[in-house]
Amino acid sequence: MKLFNTVVLFIAVLFQSVVAQEISIKGSINNLDDSIQYIHLSSFNGFQVHKLENNTFEFKIPVELPKEQVNHSFFVLSKNEYPTFDELHDELLKRKEINYERDALSIIVDNKNMIITLDAKEKKASVEDSELNKQLAEMNAIQIQQREKYKEKKFSLEEITEWGFNEKINALNKYPNSLLTVEYLGNFLTNPFMSTGFPELSPKHLERIEQLIAKVKEQDLSQSKINELQNQYDMVDYKNKSMTDISFPALKLSNLKNEKLNIKDLYKEADYIVIDVWATWCVPCLQQHPEYERIAITSKKNIKFIGLSIDQKEDVWKNHLAKEPKKYDNFWLDKSEVKVLEDSLSVQSYPTYMIINTRTGKLAKIRFHLDKLEEILATLE
Repeated sequence: MKLFNTVVLFIAVLFQSVVAQEISIKGSINNLDDSIQYIHLSSFNGFQVHKLENNTFEFKIPVELPKEQVNHSFFVLSKNEYPTFDELHDELLKRKEINYERDALSIIVDNKNMIITLDAKEKKASVEDSELNKQLAEMNAIQIQQREKYKEKKFSLEEITEWGFNEKINALNKYPNSLLTVEYLGNFLTNPFMSTGFPELSPKHLERIEQLIAKVKEQDLSQSKINELQNQYDMVDYKNKSMTDISFPALKLSNLKNEKLNIKDLYKEADYIVIDVWATWCVPCLQQHPEYERIAITSKKNIKFIGLSIDQKEDVWKNHLAKEPKKYDNFWLDKSEVKVLEDSLSVQSYPTYMIINTRTGKLAKIRFHLDKLEEILATLE
């Protein structure tokens, strides 16, 4: 009998331990179309898919809730089942039945028992009693508004980008005691183009970020996260103060004919070389190619325009240019040369535009909006 009681007690303790290490995500779906049959969850801990029943769902994540990190996850509703994340990811990129921009309903897993309402028509996720998800919803709303402003074309690209940055900073200021705020600020600093739309942050942008970092440092947050954020700020601040009139690295290039050369071999062809650092996976890069090409073929000064691809695979770059040829020279950098570029010039986001003064071999300008290029070229002697 004593042995039996011991076994029962062991099972009870084991069960409680398993439950304690499990995250439950339950919810319902409003405005669900009859054609939608499946719900997919891509979480910080893996991928799951369930067939919908009675417009409700429940997922179990078999881990303890991670602390001191932002646990990003998202749902996708669809008529077809995608058994693996790779299959779902590929379908989202195809932008046919589903796409990331519209159908990935993002949440942050911040509680071991979460209650969520999805709106299939409005493409929104509402999380009960979650300050972190409330903040995420506000930031997503700003991003949606910014996209709409781009489509309306009532304001210049620079005006809309400036509006978006200010709105995001204002929203983040409401949540200084939030790891999501720390994450956003870190993204602004390490990848400004993808997170703000600016190729580089101006002194006034850095001042606003610095002011918010000061507020964040007063909160009861992870000291390691705060130190990391401060280091990111210090690196950008140092880079902006020192990244002028420095020697351009002797990059080794490959052209479409499989010929190897040094970028310095191009110096004799022009007084200045304008460079577009890009990749085939970078949508903003591809969107700006037509305008870059227009400027390249209409420029009358002794200036050479080139593209430098950082694609991991040379064949991917070649295949893209075979389908989308350019009227300016393009070159490819292998992994080691990409590292040289990134380390020597602190290139962290793409596209990045820069100009070399070939007479001095030094950097004349780096990190600027493409719509400022013609204005900058007019000042070159």
